[in-house]
Order: sequence, then C-alpha cells, then structure tokens
Amino acid sequence: MSPENELISRIYSLSKSKKEYDLIPHINGTDHKEILEVDDSFALCSCLCGQSLWLPIYQSVLDSKEPPSIEYLTILLLFVPFFMTFWHRRKQLLLNGQLTLKDELAFTRLVLMQFPRATEPLQHRHWILERLPNVDLESLASDEIDLCEALSDKHRCNYMVWQHRRWFLHKCGFTRQLFHSELVRMNAWNLAHPMDISGWSYRSHLFRSYQRMDDFDTLSSLLLREMVKILSNIQAVPENDVLWDYRRQVVEIFAEMRRDEKQLKEFDTETYVDPRLRNLTDRELKIYAEVDEPTLMPLGQAAEQDEGTV
Repeated sequence: MSPENELISRIYSLSKSKKEYDLIPHINGTDHKEILEVDDSFALCSCLCGQSLWLPIYQSVLDSKEPPSIEYLTILLLFVPFFMTFWHRRKQLLLNGQLTLKDELAFTRLVLMQFPRATEPLQHRHWILERLPNVDLESLASDEIDLCEALSDKHRCNYMVWQHRRWFLHKCGFTRQLFHSELVRMNAWNLAHPMDISGWSYRSHLFRSYQRMDDFDTLSSLLLREMVKILSNIQAVPENDVLWDYRRQVVEIFAEMRRDEKQLKEFDTETYVDPRLRNLTDRELKIYAEVDEPTLMPLGQAAEQDEGTV
C-alpha cells in the first residue's frame, strides 16, 4: 500500500472511531505531524488541504467516470463539507446498502462539530432522520437535542440548527412531557446565553406549540411565571434588547389566548393601548408615526379613560 493510501485509510478509520476532529496549522520542522490523536479526538494538518492529499483526490474524482469511493468522499467532506454533490453520493451509497444510517449519523455529527454552521451536513442528517422509524427516533431524541445544544453553543445565533431542533421536536411528536423537558433545558441555556436571540425565539416557539394542547389554564400560569422572570431580568439588564423582544412575543401569545383587555393589562401592567390606535386597518396604521407618543399613566386611571371611551 502506498503512503498516500495508508494516509487515506488511517483518516477514514479515525473518522469512524473518533467523536471530534480539528484542522490545525502546518508547522515546519521535526515536530510536524500530519495527524494527531488525543483521546476521542484527532487533528489533521492544514498541509493536507493542498497538494499533499485533498487536491489530488478531488482532481481524480473529477477526472474519473466511476463514482468516488466512500474513503474519498470522507476525506473530501472532512476538509470541505459544503459540496452537496458529495453528500448526494453518500445518499446513493445509503440507498444501495453500502452505508448504514447509524454510521452516517455519526459522520454528520463529526463534521458538524467542526463546522457548526454548515447547512449541507445538517440537511443530510435531516434526510437520514426522516427515514428512521419512530422507535429509533425516540431513542435518539436526547442525543439529537444534545447535539443541537452543542452546535448552538459553538456559534451564536445558529439559525439553521435551531430550525432543525424545531423540526425534530415535532417529528418526535410534541407532548406535554417533551415541552416541560425542553423548557427545563432552555432555562439553563438562556441563563448562559442571554444575548442569543435564536434561543429566546425557540423558547417562545415552545409556548406557541403548547397552545395547540388547549390547556389554557396551565399555559396562562406558565406565561405569568415567564413574565415575572422577564421583568426581573429586564430590571437587572435593561439594555438587553433581546429580552424586550422576547417580552413582546410572550405578551402576543397571552393576547392570542386571552383576548380580554383587562386580563392583558393584569398580565403586563405596563401595557397601555392608545384609544386612537384601536381597530385600525393596515393603511391607517401607516399614520402611526404621526401619532403623538402617549403619556404613560397609572393602570387605574387608564382603565377609567377606557371606560369613558366605550
């Protein structure tokens, strides 16, 4: 076996046995190593991206009329995971029985941990999960959510990962138990990432999904507790615009469920609706910028004014 084939075989073997990898800068001298192994991780030298390995493999795949081998596909995607054509080729290998769904889930996880914002491996993983039976999905649920959290932690506002988490949540079947489990997870997440708007948006998505349960009493209680937390956090960090946006979303959810204005004011005591802005059409709302900013008044006085306008 040639040195190049030995290198390819070793990298392919590591990709199947390790959980994470990294690309490290090239160092000239006696300390230079093409591959490093540490516990459950390995590293590939950046020199392999060029003529040493990646480019010759890529050129041979372009020149060959035969489909690339799984080893070649693995090498190519470890360095550059944005080639959708190569992911499609792996789909063909899966459909032909030359790869297993379990192995492919492990490979996409490996690539995503190095490239957390790469959409191609995430789409490929989505395709795989679509083909798993519900029993297997249930057993993978905790690991999949753990992966989503790890990827979101690696890159702030990782929109595609949060979207994948939303999809997976409903793919598994949204239940009360799953809702409460996710809410507990998000308590820790939002505390650690107070400026990540994607995390707060996902949190509001949980409450919106719970609306479909038609358990309004429980949801009202949860939203009230949520509002208390929001106000406490805003008082501590009033410049956090993400919290203000999340507060608006929570108020909107409550307003959709409880359309009574009195209940809405009790829910958010600082909410004051200018009588001039009620029941306006979309065209009429365009004059909003010309309306003077209403002066905030005590809740009791605002209620008396509202009664007088009825």
